[in-house]
Amino acid sequence: MWSGLGAPGNPLLHLGLATERPRVLVCGDADFAYSCALSEALQQRGMLASLCASSFEAEADLVERYPHAEAAIATLRRDRGVELHCGVDARALCHHFDGREFDRIVFNLPQAPVEPGSRNKIQRHRALLCDFCVSAEQALAAHGELYITLLAGQGGTCLDPIQRPLGDTWMLQAAAARAGMLLRAATPVDVGALGYTPTGRRVNQRITPSRLARGLVVHSLSREDEPAATAPCEIRWCYLNTFHAEVGLDAGTRVGAGAGAAEGAKAVPETAPEGALHEWALDALGPAAHALPTAPVLLRTRRLEGERHALTYRFIYRSARLALSRERVHRANAAACEAIANAAGMRWTLGFPVKGEPKPELATHQ
Repeated sequence: MWSGLGAPGNPLLHLGLATERPRVLVCGDADFAYSCALSEALQQRGMLASLCASSFEAEADLVERYPHAEAAIATLRRDRGVELHCGVDARALCHHFDGREFDRIVFNLPQAPVEPGSRNKIQRHRALLCDFCVSAEQALAAHGELYITLLAGQGGTCLDPIQRPLGDTWMLQAAAARAGMLLRAATPVDVGALGYTPTGRRVNQRITPSRLARGLVVHSLSREDEPAATAPCEIRWCYLNTFHAEVGLDAGTRVGAGAGAAEGAKAVPETAPEGALHEWALDALGPAAHALPTAPVLLRTRRLEGERHALTYRFIYRSARLALSRERVHRANAAACEAIANAAGMRWTLGFPVKGEPKPELATHQ
């Protein structure tokens, strides 16, 4: 039932553990096949692990739904001494394990719970990942790691062996960023290494062989500053910011220069106005200044009433060291634009992310 999980180099069994007494929590383990294999592997490595296995369904439902669940539960309780919990919602771990911390938290092939009359849209899976990452981060020990296994192509990271349009993925990096966590590694694993056949979201429905044939990807995540090394994939945001300037541009006058500038405003250099905007933004961003590595680019100008003009700039935020969630980058962008507006005597009127979602890119280290 769970042979094959012991394949050499399988990250699902190794979990990057070095301590002899690790605390491991397994979430949503359906028929507990993975927990059985993991407990055996830890024993073979001589680790006196504190393993806690959990499932979303109640025990009676598990036994009825999965043919091997009863045997697996008996093995874990009787022979392995594993702590076993049923009816655990991975989105609220602190509710079930209040005050406890784990070195590793594992969630294999998460699926959003079935809602009667509701289609199983991809947005629900994204919401599940967001809620799980936030919940798990609160139960994670210092320097702990999350392990999330998805079908190849679902994660939407630059390391995925199957690249799909970001809007057709579960956007794992965005979910992790909401919890202040970064992707550290994404390792492809043959589905046969799981040692069991994953099920679909409906009772007694298996995931189709064609989907399983794509393989699995095991994602390792940790807090932004644990360790401090950069992540392999950047999160990228593209913002369009519009400013109103009380100057005329058709005569070659630059923003902040001339009679229309506010009293005490700094003049933007004639030859490189974007460079001046960049400097003001970097000052406002402080420790996060590296997330705006290039100067804003003026895309278009539009004449308003009188001598007023609307100027739209493109800002590119990207980082492999910061968990750039939508909320975090939105605050950073607002700080940068307010600093520019104050320095140049303009009024910041609008700022929004293009297509609204982060684009993962392979990090480049200088």
